[in-house]
This record gives sequence, C-alpha cells and structure tokens, in this order.
Amino acid sequence: MWERIIDEIKNNLRNPNLYIVLIIVIMVFLLLFPYIDANIFYYNRVNSRIEILNKMSEIDVEKIQNNEIFMKEYNSILDEIEKQTEGNMGNIFMHENDEKVNTIKFISGGMVFWGIAISYLYGENRNLKNIKYGFFPMIIIGFIFGVIARQIPTIISPIINFIGFPILILGIMILFYINSTKS
Repeated sequence: MWERIIDEIKNNLRNPNLYIVLIIVIMVFLLLFPYIDANIFYYNRVNSRIEILNKMSEIDVEKIQNNEIFMKEYNSILDEIEKQTEGNMGNIFMHENDEKVNTIKFISGGMVFWGIAISYLYGENRNLKNIKYGFFPMIIIGFIFGVIARQIPTIISPIINFIGFPILILGIMILFYINSTKS
C-alpha cells in the first residue's frame, strides 16, 4: 500500500492538486490529532507509566542507596523518565484559553481574506458589483477562516499558529491559482 502511495506521489510531483490534497490532509490531521491523542494515545502513555511505576516500586531502595553506582543509575533513569514525560506528543499541542491568543489567532486566520476584501474597495475595478460580489463574501469567508484558526490548537507556540495558518491559506490559494491558469 505504501509503495503505491509513494509511486502516485512520484508520478504527480508537478501536479498542483497533489499539494492541495497534501495540505488538506495535514490540516485535517492537525485538527483531529488532539482528539486522537486524548482518546487513544493518552491511555497508552498512562498504562506505560503505570507499568514503569510498578516495576520501580518493586526495586529494593535500600540496596540501591547502599551502592553508589546503582544510585547514579537509578537517578539517571528517573531523570530520563521526567524528560520523556515533558517531551511526549501530548505536550506539543497547548490548549490556550487566553482570550488575547485566541483573538490574534482569529485575526491571523481571516486576514488574508480581509486583505482581499480591502483590495475590492481600493482596486482599479471599483464598482458596486465588485463590492457586492467580492467585498462582502471575502469578509464572510475571512470570518469563517478566523473561527477555524481560533479552533486549531496552539502548536508548540502561538507564533506558529499566527504565522503558519495565513501562510497555509496563501499556499493553497497559490496552488489553486496555478491550477486554474493551466486549465
């Protein structure tokens, strides 16, 4: 199956539709990952931690404390477990409840379309028809994408969301434009 997918990608490297599909798949994955992580991966991590805790509790602490080499190894294992807990996949996504961050995510999600809407007001082809069929739909689409951007969990840092989502939208729009000019 994987070979077929890789062959299909190799055969369509110059096809903009491939990139559009890949971007959409990545966006859907990013939207769904927190739910998959919370409902599947989380329980696996907890079970593994419980197993490790059970095995650690079976260790004779007096024996370890009496031997300096064992004590160093024991502390090293505890440090490694702590670092692994801090770096697990569940910690990549932060659930921001900060209204300022959510507002900026909303603005960055809609700003591409709002910029296009403003171009309808100040462009060369400024007339009532363009304003009616260009400006208002772009404002509404910008609002919808702002709401979507606000719902996407914060990935590592809010800056990634602030910059990444508009770049993703621009990339998709460029691919659509390239595809439409070819046909």
